[in-house]
Amino acid sequence: GRADAPKFKSGTEKAMIVAVSGNLATGKTTLTKIIEEELGFIRVAENPQQNEFLPDFYADMERWCLQSQLSFIVSRSSSLLEAQKKGSNIAIDRTVSEDVFVFCRALNNYGILSDRELRVILEAYELICRAIPSPDLYIYLDDSTDRIIDRIYRKAIPYEQGIEREYIEKISEFYRRWLTMINPLKVSRIITSDVDFTNPHGRREVVSKLQQFLLRN
Repeated sequence: GRADAPKFKSGTEKAMIVAVSGNLATGKTTLTKIIEEELGFIRVAENPQQNEFLPDFYADMERWCLQSQLSFIVSRSSSLLEAQKKGSNIAIDRTVSEDVFVFCRALNNYGILSDRELRVILEAYELICRAIPSPDLYIYLDDSTDRIIDRIYRKAIPYEQGIEREYIEKISEFYRRWLTMINPLKVSRIITSDVDFTNPHGRREVVSKLQQFLLRN
């Protein structure tokens, strides 16, 4: 991060954890990189390519759903705990809570993840929550289904190309439910298409918004 990056701390002076959350292709990776570069946070990246079950999941969802979801949960929890050891502010690309209450619940709703498999995941999540810290702030990136689908096609990640509109809308629906579980004072919502993170003006605009939000908290 930059040497002159402001050091945001909570009232207890512990390191702050900021979660960047949202549906597929809403700009989470781009924004966490900006927070890392401009504000000096440690970035906990999402690396779906490291999930060895993901190609199997897209080939046979019911067979490999439990394994792929547990792999995401374990990997994200482990990465957060490792980053926390460094004692710096952290920016997370999606949370374990989203894995469970957005994606696993959506997959259960589709009948891909069975009720008893979901129970196993919820029990594992309860145990994991005893070990990992909760984010202090959530930046929720939102956008229309059409724009999300357009970005998915432009990103051209092979296993994402078959994702249907109905699935994107279902994930957005479960995100709305998930947000009701969080203190609204801890949430900042950004419409991705309203701010272009990739140009200098948009970058400055979003950093300014984040600084104001972080300082209020």
